[in-house]
Amino acid sequence: MTTPSLPPDIERCPGVGEQEGHEWFWREGCHDCARRFDLFSGAPPGSPTMTPPPIVVFECEARLTFRDARLIQWAREG
Repeated sequence: MTTPSLPPDIERCPGVGEQEGHEWFWREGCHDCARRFDLFSGAPPGSPTMTPPPIVVFECEARLTFRDARLIQWAREG
């Protein structure tokens, strides 16, 4: 299964995490956010980026699941 790409006008996010040795520990919601994956998997040049929210309560309000990304892609393809 391939990871859906976000449209070029959707903001990408680097996420918030800490590296310990060779392993990354991401803030809640960052580990599987489509915004973070798309940023590092080849977002189109000039795609907007965003700064992660400084405080997250329960879940990041900017988080996009891969299901959300597929729905956006499907809706734009018509």
